[in-house]
Amino acid sequence: MVRHSAALLVLAAFAALPACEKKAPPAATAEPPPVTAQVTAADELGTFHSTINGIAFWTHPKVPFNGLALVATDRALVALNIEDGEEVARIDGLNAKGVSVAYTGYGSDAQGYAAVEIGGKQPSIRIYAIDNATRQLTPVMSNAIAMGPEARGFCLGGDGSGKGLLLHIMRGNGWSTRPIAISGGVATVGSQKSAAFGGGVISCEADDLDTSFFATAPGGVIVHVDKTGIAGGSPFARTPVSEPAGIGIALHGLVEGGPTEECCGEVLTLDGEKGAIYVYDHDDGKPLGVVTIKASFDVEGVTKATAIGVGSGNFGGVYRDGVVALGTDGDKPAVRLVPLNSVLDVLKAQFGDAADRRALNPHADEDADLGVNIPAPKKP
Repeated sequence: MVRHSAALLVLAAFAALPACEKKAPPAATAEPPPVTAQVTAADELGTFHSTINGIAFWTHPKVPFNGLALVATDRALVALNIEDGEEVARIDGLNAKGVSVAYTGYGSDAQGYAAVEIGGKQPSIRIYAIDNATRQLTPVMSNAIAMGPEARGFCLGGDGSGKGLLLHIMRGNGWSTRPIAISGGVATVGSQKSAAFGGGVISCEADDLDTSFFATAPGGVIVHVDKTGIAGGSPFARTPVSEPAGIGIALHGLVEGGPTEECCGEVLTLDGEKGAIYVYDHDDGKPLGVVTIKASFDVEGVTKATAIGVGSGNFGGVYRDGVVALGTDGDKPAVRLVPLNSVLDVLKAQFGDAADRRALNPHADEDADLGVNIPAPKKP
């Protein structure tokens, strides 16, 4: 199969190619996924001295195994090298309650940014640029972004033009979105647009194919908010988990003429109490299965988890098709990794070549309305 050119990757984000045609989502059900399976832990990163609250991945522009796992804890934000787990960067003194990574630009020159939630009486977001050469973290704004009342989780995504970012903040009564323009290494935050949502939303993950995002809600609902800001009348899916502990997106199979069944990815949510990962089809919300991580000869399994991270792209070695990570709960928290292809293989899910997040920022489409026009959807 032949990969899309840059132009065709853009079209893949906005048009329904025959090989990756979006399927109309069916009515979601509360039935558990039909397959339960285990995958073997491949690696462990660190042993942390405080709770792991968030995990995000950054892809290297040239060397796959020099990608990073960014880990948010109650004491610090830490960036770890994928290949050997060595610490690359650290910001101490942060009560980091979550981390999310997004890119501006396109290809190897794309610039990655990490948004970090700082906990406290008035939680806020700080944004750091990730240097493509040194992999160090540099703040791009002098003041943090206040999350406001009833804030829960958040996620960072591209704005659709390849030039800016969108910060989505989940709340007890809905969500809000703020555009972030970046010029000369300085970020400027635009006006907030908000939406009401009955029961609120908890955590989210931005979709690199467009400016949409997926979010979890109390009762196990997964909501898809499309690029126009509409959540729709029916949930994308329902999990049997009353309050999922996190959500991630895997993307793959975005190739011209490739098999339809290999496109376009999965949505993964975490049952923290059981350390179980629930997997749903990215396009139609079909339940694919539930996976737990068992011990290998030198890495322990996961029985309880506090965070999930999903990395789309080639991270080298066994992670050439992507990576899934859980932050373990307990006295010695650690990040345990499994290859994405192991998760999909054990569920008998077909998948294609990993999507490079640096190549998936859609350029501006003059005919597309990429503004955030958010109505107030009804409670599902």
